[in-house]
Amino acid sequence: MVYAQMMKYRYTFSFGLLLWLFLSMACAPLYSKKSQQDNTHDILPTYALQGVHLIPIVPEGVLKNQTLLVRNQRIIAMGDANSVQVPADAIRLNVKNKFVMPGLSDMHVHLDGEGDLLLMLRHGVTRVRNMSENAKVARMAGSPVMPVLKKKVQAREIPGPMLYNCGPILDGSPPKHALTRVIETTEEAQAAVKYTVEKGFDCLKVYDHLSIDRFKDIVQLARQVRLPVLGHVPDAVGWRRAIETMKSIEHLSGYINSNTAQYRVPPDDWDTALKETARTGVFHCPTIALWAEHAPYNNFAKVKNNPRYDNVPPMTKLLWEASAQRFYDMEYPDKAGYQARMVSLAQKLSKTMHQHGVKLLIGTDTNMAGVFPGISTLKEMGLFVEAGISTQETLKIATWNAADFFGDTAQRGSLAVGKQADLVVLDKNPLVNMQHIESTAGVMAQGKWWSREALDQEIASVLSSAF
Repeated sequence: MVYAQMMKYRYTFSFGLLLWLFLSMACAPLYSKKSQQDNTHDILPTYALQGVHLIPIVPEGVLKNQTLLVRNQRIIAMGDANSVQVPADAIRLNVKNKFVMPGLSDMHVHLDGEGDLLLMLRHGVTRVRNMSENAKVARMAGSPVMPVLKKKVQAREIPGPMLYNCGPILDGSPPKHALTRVIETTEEAQAAVKYTVEKGFDCLKVYDHLSIDRFKDIVQLARQVRLPVLGHVPDAVGWRRAIETMKSIEHLSGYINSNTAQYRVPPDDWDTALKETARTGVFHCPTIALWAEHAPYNNFAKVKNNPRYDNVPPMTKLLWEASAQRFYDMEYPDKAGYQARMVSLAQKLSKTMHQHGVKLLIGTDTNMAGVFPGISTLKEMGLFVEAGISTQETLKIATWNAADFFGDTAQRGSLAVGKQADLVVLDKNPLVNMQHIESTAGVMAQGKWWSREALDQEIASVLSSAF
């Protein structure tokens, strides 16, 4: 069914929001939309993708001239195009000679709302990890409550990738910015974990200024409620403690000091440190796109001149422009050269981590100023290849590694009979050139096929209601 109707964005402004604009680096979402679909969305057709070239991820390589059948969100058959029988009732998609692979995952985003979900699908992203919740901002500006949004996607009430949501950011005193929940006592840690569980979030996110004792409290409580601890490596904790207790470390924190743009772990120590990191199985989400795509120093005009900026909702534009310069409030003296410096540091460390067997993830920090939803995921993959990680391995990081993080490689992360049919179809082979990952022809998600043209129409409809 066509994604029928999305109401206009609600705008609310207050002194609290004004304060937040200038204190925040997280650039949390401040708009929402409501939507509805025809109730017949529960009827899932059978699809046939004939004469396609499959990139299964595991094993490596390309299977040419294949037919893949999908029914009830599962792959029910795949094999040589001349040997797979297509059911009479199947919808035969016009995808011959295109390339099919598992859907991509962006493992570090800050969603604005339902519009972002469509933009993610448009670029082949079928699963996202939303990295923070801020109830105060959500209440003031009508931003969707993420566990509710997750249920709507699961119920196929709205189109979108699968959602995995962290609760409030847990920081120490003084907090890094105004959107964190300050934890100074064991009782406050207990209350925060209880809130995270009761509201239906999937993970606990820790931050820079959390003390060692409170970090230990949160880790212990997280084990009791069976929630993973993710986020920044707190300054007082350090990478050695973090790799033994955290499931995922963001932005290479603990290894790179983004304030000084220097390595915390000297390159001479990488061999020992990264072997230890790999041993624990902790995941690292470098988010190189955060530094590559962010608004340049004193040059927000570059973001405004990006054609995608025309489709950014007005409130988000305001937030991006107000917060863009705060990104450069750091000790590193060369503000204009900061982005290139951080990209270089992150690429070198990410490549070396990969060589040492450290598990990497694709993530972007989407909705930081200039980091556009969906396309930035593909840019991150290009930055991995530019760093020296092969195209095959980068595709695996964007698919299989994400499934490994969630513990569901038996269901997702590669193409095989019986697996979930979250698929991206490309006009060109990304193994030949990673830029081809941007040639999205269509996406299969929630048991439904969305062509590129259909997604573009839905996105245009949604965005037009924001102005």
